Amino acid sequence: MGLLEDRAGLLWFRASGPIRGTYRQGGDTFQFLSTRLGDGDVMSIREDKSGNVWLGTTAGVYRIDG
Repeated sequence: MGLLEDRAGLLWFRASGPIRGTYRQGGDTFQFLSTRLGDGDVMSIREDKSGNVWLGTTAGVYRIDG
């Protein structure tokens, strides 16, 4: 899944093509996070029971801190 609305109401998504990358949007703030993490492209975005956001990539899994 490449789209997530977390418990804080932030929208996380990944895009391909000319705007390729991972983004976070909340209120009036739109933030580009990364094109790639480590050596991998972001393939999925999930939130766990504790509210941590995890990005699954072709090279591994990353937890977003803050």
